[in-house]
Amino acid sequence: MRSLILIFLFSFLLSSCEAARPQYIEIATFNIENLAAKGKDMKQIARVIKDLGLELIGIQEIVEPKALDELVKYLDGFKYEITGGTAPIHVGIIYNSLVIDVSEVSEIKTLTLNNDKKFRPGLRVRAKVKPDGFDFILAVVHLKSKIGNEDTDSYRKQQIQCVSNWMDKELQFCPMEKDIIILGDFNETLERNPFVPLSQRKDIKILTGDLVPGSVSYIGKSGQQRYRSLIDHIILYKGKGGCFDEYKPASIGLLKAYDKYPRYNVPGPPNGSTSISDHVPVYASFLTKDND
Repeated sequence: MRSLILIFLFSFLLSSCEAARPQYIEIATFNIENLAAKGKDMKQIARVIKDLGLELIGIQEIVEPKALDELVKYLDGFKYEITGGTAPIHVGIIYNSLVIDVSEVSEIKTLTLNNDKKFRPGLRVRAKVKPDGFDFILAVVHLKSKIGNEDTDSYRKQQIQCVSNWMDKELQFCPMEKDIIILGDFNETLERNPFVPLSQRKDIKILTGDLVPGSVSYIGKSGQQRYRSLIDHIILYKGKGGCFDEYKPASIGLLKAYDKYPRYNVPGPPNGSTSISDHVPVYASFLTKDND
C-alpha cells in the first residue's frame, strides 16, 4: 500500500511540474550595438526582452562585460555567460535561470582564424529547460563585419566554414546530443557566396530563410542614410534527433515595431551609439518538453 501511495505522489508531482512548465520557450539572437555599462538605455533593452517573452538570448557586440551586470538588474532571475579573449568586443548569453539551466560553457576558438585580436571566438553552452525538459547545444557567433573598403568576404566565408566544421565535430564527438542551435550576427545575407559552407548543407534548417521577403534585422542609419539587411540568423540541425523536432513551426520572427521604444536606433552621446541598437532581435519558439 505504501508503495502505491509513493508511486501516486511521484506521478502527481511529475504531472504538476509538467503543468507548471510553459509549453514553449523563446530563444533569440540580439546584437546590442556597443553594449557598454554607460550610454545604453538598459531599462528599455530589458523592456524589449520582456515584451518578446525571451528566455535565452545570444548577445553580440558586448564592449564591457559589466554591461551585462547592469542589464540583468532589470530582468528578474536572469544570469549571463560571456567569452574572454583579447578582441575588443565579445559575445555572450543572458538567460532566465528560473527556467533554463546552463552548463559546459566554452569558446569556439576556431572562429578567431588564429588572430584573436582581430576576430572573435564564439560561445558554446549546453542548456536545458528545468527540471528535465528540452536540452540542447547552443553556439553564439559574431562574424567579421565590413569596415570601409576592406574586403572581408573571404574572412566570413572562412568563419562560416569554421561554424560548419564545429557542428560536424559536435555531431561526431557527442552523437547522443544532436539538438544543436547556432545563432548570431553573421554580418552576411543568406544568398551571398560567403554563406555557401552552410547554405549548401542538407542537414540544417536556416530559420531566417523562412522570414517574409524584405525582412531586415540590421537597421543602421547615419544621418539620412539607412542600411537595412538580414544578417542575424538562427540555424538548427534538422537530422534525426535534431532540434528541428522541438521547433514550433513558423515561429521564426523579428522585432518590427521597434519605433515604440524611445530612440531605439538613434545615435547619441556619449559615444555616438544608439539608445538600444542598430539591430533588432530575431527569435524562435521551441517546445519545453524534450522530444528525444
